[in-house]
Amino acid sequence: MSLLLLVQSLAAGCGSGTGTGVSPLATLPVGAIPLPSPSALPVPSPTAQPTPVLNGWTTYPGVNDVQAAAFAPDGALWTATTAGVVRWNLADGTYRLHAGADGLVSDLAMDIAIAPDGSVWAATLAGVSHLVGERWITYTQADGLTGNAVQAVAVTPGGQIWAGTTDGASRLDGESWTTYLAGARVWNLDVAPDGALWASSNDRIVRFDGNAWTVYTSVEGVQTIAFAQRPDGSLWLATSNGTAHFQPPDGQP
Repeated sequence: MSLLLLVQSLAAGCGSGTGTGVSPLATLPVGAIPLPSPSALPVPSPTAQPTPVLNGWTTYPGVNDVQAAAFAPDGALWTATTAGVVRWNLADGTYRLHAGADGLVSDLAMDIAIAPDGSVWAATLAGVSHLVGERWITYTQADGLTGNAVQAVAVTPGGQIWAGTTDGASRLDGESWTTYLAGARVWNLDVAPDGALWASSNDRIVRFDGNAWTVYTSVEGVQTIAFAQRPDGSLWLATSNGTAHFQPPDGQP
């Protein structure tokens, strides 16, 4: 989907569907696969961009078709776009585009996540790339990912990396990738406050508590685009058919 990124001026100047059926889902682990050796990659040059104000909104154009956004600990706004990954300095309206020529595995970035150490993970349609300092390190099927078309990426508070692909989900535990939900198209990933992983897969919502998966059937034909979880644990879904509130059945996590 194409979105025009609108960021509000900052002080620095700058019927719903609910789950019905519940059933366990077996994990499908894959053997340990060595990580690739990192290599130095080119660094892009910063580029300035005007930020006109309209009706109280400050618009940051320059790189449109924004698919996802996340804030880093330093206050920078990172966005995944169909032209690459962008870092915005909201204080002065400048941005820096990271594209394929700069080491990103593909310009078609679908999602972005910030790790506890401040490093950036980008899901692209050719693999997942990790920005460490000034270089990108990329992981693909050759390195253990279950598929190269990565739709979503999420990072747990403990630093585990999850990548949702068109052929399942993979988790990086520091040394190797393990694959789950093999064969399922994983559209979205989100880590809940309790550390559980939620994923939308085909017409199902699934939850992983670190040991086992629970599957909740969704409304047939409705695709979940994004999640938002309230402190009380209830889940709100942005779907292809509107916004839905999901509360697991009594006795279920």
